[in-house]
Amino acid sequence: MRDEQGAEVTDHLWFTVGKQIKEMNLQPGEKIFFFARVAPYKKGYRGRREDDDLPLPCTDYCLKFPNQFRRESDQPEEFKPELYPLISEIENLR
Repeated sequence: MRDEQGAEVTDHLWFTVGKQIKEMNLQPGEKIFFFARVAPYKKGYRGRREDDDLPLPCTDYCLKFPNQFRRESDQPEEFKPELYPLISEIENLR
């Protein structure tokens, strides 16, 4: 994912699989579309130990409130992924 200036801010996004997506019974390789909010979170060790091998705290990103899940095959003809920046960016990575 890149910011408005084109700088990479994360190489992945994750979200917790909930009931709605679990009930879709997705198969490997199936494409889905959905809406979600991108949210920052802090990751890394924030304790008091001073081990050199522990990751330093940094900001990473996840998806929050995913909803409106649809299989690619269920998309209406007028759906245009290029209107959604993250979808377009993922498609360009292939």
